[in-house]
Amino acid sequence: YVGEFGSDLCRGASRQEDINWYRRGVLIARNAINFLNAGAAGCSYWGLIDQYYGRNEDYAQMQQLGLWRYKLNAYRDEDLDPAIPAVDYACRPQYYAYSLLTRNIRKGARVYPLKLGNSFAAGCAVLNPDGSWAYILANGSEGDLSLSLHNPHSDNTVSLLKYDYSEETLPEDASMIEASGSITPSESGRYELCLKSQTLVVLTGGKSIEK
Repeated sequence: YVGEFGSDLCRGASRQEDINWYRRGVLIARNAINFLNAGAAGCSYWGLIDQYYGRNEDYAQMQQLGLWRYKLNAYRDEDLDPAIPAVDYACRPQYYAYSLLTRNIRKGARVYPLKLGNSFAAGCAVLNPDGSWAYILANGSEGDLSLSLHNPHSDNTVSLLKYDYSEETLPEDASMIEASGSITPSESGRYELCLKSQTLVVLTGGKSIEK
């Protein structure tokens, strides 16, 4: 089980330079997918919200690593990032990427690694305990990827809902990313899609069938 993970852009133990970058959400998703594909039973991100690790620490030791920021008066003016809304408890971009994972990978799920043909892309098919399938696809490369999915253990005649984490689809509040549309299978039961550079895509809707 992986308890803490992030990037290598560290400033001491309390800061990571990419904490407010959109691309960090794609990286976090790739990390989680790779953990599961390698056999991890699960993973959890540290931490949910920015916080002081010790009650008597100074401002430099405030851990600004959360999926969302704390109330604004806890920060010095020079530390505020213009990319983050000037409101209390503002969600960082990675929050929306991580929520797509936690909403669609349930406890007890079985994970099947997918080969996407790129060292900076990761994917898995997830069979949840209720018999539903989810496909988690993250592309951290600088180019788009063309993918063709076919699952011999699923009903490949139904359309799959498509959820996109991209720079253009980030919510302006704390609401979840909604489905952007659906993908219809071809006559041969394959789902064709373009996984754009620096995006996370989740497909849901297929049901397991007996083989």
